[in-house]
Amino acid sequence: MVMGATRHLAKLRRNVWRSPAELEAIQVRKLRALVQHAYANVPYYRRLFDEAGVRPERIRGIKDLSQIPITSKADLRAAKSEMITEGVDLARCRVMRTSGSTGTPLTLYINEQEKLQRTLVNLCILFENGFRFTDSLAYIGDPRHFPKLRYWFQHLGILRRHYLSVFDDPINQLEQLQRLEPAVLYSYPTQLALLAKLVIEREVRCLTPKLVFTSTEVLTPQARRLIQQAFGVDPVDVYGCVEVGDIAWQCPERTGFHVNSDALIVEIIQDGHWAAPGKSGEIVVTSLDTFTLPLIRYRLGDVGVWSSQPCPCGRSLPVLRELVGRQDDFVILEDGRTLSPRLFGLILRSWVEEIAQYAVRQTQPGRILVQVVAGPGFTRYTPETIVKQIRKQVGQGLEVEVEVVTEIERDQSGKIRFVVSTLWSDRSRQQGWSLFEVPG
Repeated sequence: MVMGATRHLAKLRRNVWRSPAELEAIQVRKLRALVQHAYANVPYYRRLFDEAGVRPERIRGIKDLSQIPITSKADLRAAKSEMITEGVDLARCRVMRTSGSTGTPLTLYINEQEKLQRTLVNLCILFENGFRFTDSLAYIGDPRHFPKLRYWFQHLGILRRHYLSVFDDPINQLEQLQRLEPAVLYSYPTQLALLAKLVIEREVRCLTPKLVFTSTEVLTPQARRLIQQAFGVDPVDVYGCVEVGDIAWQCPERTGFHVNSDALIVEIIQDGHWAAPGKSGEIVVTSLDTFTLPLIRYRLGDVGVWSSQPCPCGRSLPVLRELVGRQDDFVILEDGRTLSPRLFGLILRSWVEEIAQYAVRQTQPGRILVQVVAGPGFTRYTPETIVKQIRKQVGQGLEVEVEVVTEIERDQSGKIRFVVSTLWSDRSRQQGWSLFEVPG
């Protein structure tokens, strides 16, 4: 098992340096197998292909993908079990729930082999940025998904990982990190920004990781500068999502995002066509290694721009020059403390059947309004349970009200921002990121 995973990791690292023609050959081989599988075994795709008049044997290359209709999050939610490969034993699969910036929770499944593939892709990204087998890594995330046991080789100092709850107070997180002194930090940008602020304020000198990785949320220029100032290293941003795993990542050059094109096909769509380099468009992905719940031409809701220039690092992977996602606000407590917007998504994603969509709104310190669109499993007890769970995770210093609405209001761009705080927006507009800046 371990030797097989090590060999596969080495193969992934070789793929990073393969020529564009070799990478496309890998994509085409995997794409043909995926399309054949989806049509034969997944009711949703069988119906989708038939309605569009697409035969799986006609999908012979990347350009043929345009024949297949795009699948949205709404399609995925509506299809439910019809998205899953027939005959799969879900009891033997990993359950994953999204909590992203759309506020639309989804339940997905992957088997153990698919989970291992995602883990190895993530390790490849770490190694390409200077990570070593003996480096200790501190991951700050959702404790409900932390592994229960350690592998035998971790007791020998190989791939050591320490897991810290994102729901814990940042002061406690900082104290734990000072004791652990990890070589690598890995978390959400908003959470690391809160920690960085504490490090600067308290003049902490002993926390000096050699690498910092951010993922899942937008890494703003302000957050990047703050993390650099606190930890002395430029963070490596990783672009990914729960549905398909890691999609693209920065290398030491930081000139763009290398797409994992041996595992995914990424399209930038503008007005129904592939966008030219330098032109922005909607990001659509096809996951080439996921067969339990295949995702073919899946719309993420983000915007990207292809680079017209190769990366100076020499890696042959295609490069996204820019990524534009939704930027959510921090929530401000009555005593002036701030909470990462990510916390609320992690909490609210538990109600996949009860809630079709959700959003958090704040206009007063220490008080939030959670707007929810009722799902098929919604009951009169759902709002009360939501309030209890939020208070359980973030403490009693936050007043929570739940409002049932028919739809979530969109911003001027037509997108839904999951967390909107007029308090944070007003401060940011008046003072920039002064909340996260330390005088002197």
